[in-house]
Amino acid sequence: MKAIDKLSVFLPAYNEEKMLAQTTRNVDGVLREIAADYEIIIINDGSKDKTGEIAGKLASQNKKIKVIHHSPNRGYGAAVKSGLYAARFPWIVLIDADGQFDFKEIDKFLKKQKETKADIVIGYYLKRGVRFYRVLGSKLAWELPISLLTGLKVRDIDCGFKLISKKVIDKIPKLESERGPFITTEFLLKAKKKGFKITQVGVHHSPDETVGGSTGASLKVILSAYRDLFRFLIRKNGFGFFILLVLITILAALLRFWHLPEYMTFLGDEGRDVLVVKRMIVDHKFRLIGPVTSVGNMYLGPLYYYLMLPAMFISLLSPVGPAAMVAVLSIITVALVYFYGREWVGGKAALMAAFLYAISPVAIIYSHSSWNPNVMPFFALISIYAIWRIWQKKQFWWLTILGISFSFVLQSHWLGLLLLPTIGLFWLMTLIEILRSKQKRKKFWLHSFFGFGFFLLLTVVPLVWFDLRHGFINSQAFSKFLTGQERSSNFEISGAFSGLWLLTRNIFTRLAAGKDLFWGYWMALIVTILVGLKIVRESLLTSWHRFISRNPGLFLILIWFLVGLLCLGIYKQPIYDHYFGFLFPIPFLLVGWILVMIWVGKLPGRILTILLLAGLFCLSVKESPLRYPPAYQLQKTQTIANFILDKAEDKPFNLALIAERNYDDAYAFFMEKQGKPPVRIEPEKASETITDQLFVICEQLPCQPVYNPKAEVAMFGWSQIEEQWTIEGIEVYKLSHYYP
Repeated sequence: MKAIDKLSVFLPAYNEEKMLAQTTRNVDGVLREIAADYEIIIINDGSKDKTGEIAGKLASQNKKIKVIHHSPNRGYGAAVKSGLYAARFPWIVLIDADGQFDFKEIDKFLKKQKETKADIVIGYYLKRGVRFYRVLGSKLAWELPISLLTGLKVRDIDCGFKLISKKVIDKIPKLESERGPFITTEFLLKAKKKGFKITQVGVHHSPDETVGGSTGASLKVILSAYRDLFRFLIRKNGFGFFILLVLITILAALLRFWHLPEYMTFLGDEGRDVLVVKRMIVDHKFRLIGPVTSVGNMYLGPLYYYLMLPAMFISLLSPVGPAAMVAVLSIITVALVYFYGREWVGGKAALMAAFLYAISPVAIIYSHSSWNPNVMPFFALISIYAIWRIWQKKQFWWLTILGISFSFVLQSHWLGLLLLPTIGLFWLMTLIEILRSKQKRKKFWLHSFFGFGFFLLLTVVPLVWFDLRHGFINSQAFSKFLTGQERSSNFEISGAFSGLWLLTRNIFTRLAAGKDLFWGYWMALIVTILVGLKIVRESLLTSWHRFISRNPGLFLILIWFLVGLLCLGIYKQPIYDHYFGFLFPIPFLLVGWILVMIWVGKLPGRILTILLLAGLFCLSVKESPLRYPPAYQLQKTQTIANFILDKAEDKPFNLALIAERNYDDAYAFFMEKQGKPPVRIEPEKASETITDQLFVICEQLPCQPVYNPKAEVAMFGWSQIEEQWTIEGIEVYKLSHYYP
């Protein structure tokens, strides 16, 4: 008995004279064994070599083979469409004509289809036979944008080996892509929309050098693919919707890059980070530990330094490079608020949320400098989306991404740890579902192992190694923080609940209401009431499970929000805006959800929604940092550093900064970059490290440098003022030793 009754196989071919005959004969040989009846269709897409002649000869020798000629060349998409629409039998196989796949593996596809009852079985590469840079380029330049822009999640979108039910071709809308490889994406999206089941199976892949090669990596093909992609998005969402999304992204870019060097923050923390990365690049002094926190004196991991490194290298050691990197991540976060949010609260709500995030004054401020907490919203959003895909879609490979992204969250600020209860809760819910269904258990545990392994490698191992070398000072500091010995935290549940409303009001005020207390209060109150009514109507009156099943995205956001605020409520020190980093997208998504509720209905509701959006826009513009003159911190710091180097006259010097909440690493960076770093005074090596001159920068006025208790001034010893200058509004003193 044959494995399949009837099967159509088609081979798109362009300039495949070397491999076409061999590939076709291999396919024919396998089909004789597995299919009761079959056909082979060769699509000669306007080849310039002897492909057409060879295809014609094969057809004349075998009645099972027929040829479709395109003249001139129309592109891969047109070739695939010709094959799909010409196929006669209930099941269709697409396989590339260049011999990169072994058609004997069709058995895997047929077996997978029978096991899963899938309508489409897509191949994915077990090990792709091309150079690593091509695999990486394909993932980053094509598959990742496809995933983000369309929501399509498959391992290898354009793998040229697929099994397709003909009923899919008969029922989906007509395929339109012509030139580029977008045809596969278009086909899968239309099939998915119609509810057809898609599954995947691994196949082996021969290197390009041993077979016919590939034309898919040419710039012309790539540009054609993107053109088809954007045409599809416009048709899918409407031209106006697409234009709005593009305009929001452009607006976000303008607000973040407008005079970035002049507006960017460049103080001690930023100077410390660029100093570390500069030493990594120039001196190859790589770090296994990150910066120390201002609260609790706990060290973070080193991931942020390695994230900064490429930007610092490309910008030729300019601090603007890492700041631009943070701005880019903030812009991407705006886009992700839409692309992820549309799965949670719908397209319109997500679009409004992305707009509000783009113009938020706080979001703009924290995109204006390279500082480790500033990347937390980006990685927190990815982490939450990862657990969403794991919980809802059972796509367990997201566990690896979760392990990596949560490592970045935790190493951007220790308060990122407050995201862990939400992640753990949905991981546990997924585990319970897996245990009940008795399906995919092995895959779940395997990917959980990999995800946890990446987290251990990226976060735990460097910190443990640091503690082993330094007497567990980090563990002790962390223990003091958690147990409240430093009065930073209090694990009383009543205290956490009592501060819940205050935190809710603050996060809406600071992020979504342009820092306006009045409108922030009412925004938080309205969102709380409407969400509460939604929960009561759909859960208490029917069942809690119904609310979750009908509103899984809203449920995820609410748990993320509530658990995050309750955990933040145990912290008893002042709450700064960046402490909300792991919750940043939430108020925008909830406000977008409320606005869509108002929008749906008659004309008055839509007018009210537009007015509310306009009001929120005005509140954000009112507090926009771009309304105020730039501080020129970077330029002032560099000017003062260069001035001191000039006055030091190439002689060793010590440096001190007198400021309320700053330290001198920003100035030291520019000095060290020129090969003239200040000499740091070490008490145990006083005779070697105390120089003949101490330059004191006074950012805090009035300033008495000689009598200031600053450590560097005190260790310098008895001193006198030799010279005094005012540079960029800041007083600079040169002190020398004084022996009474």
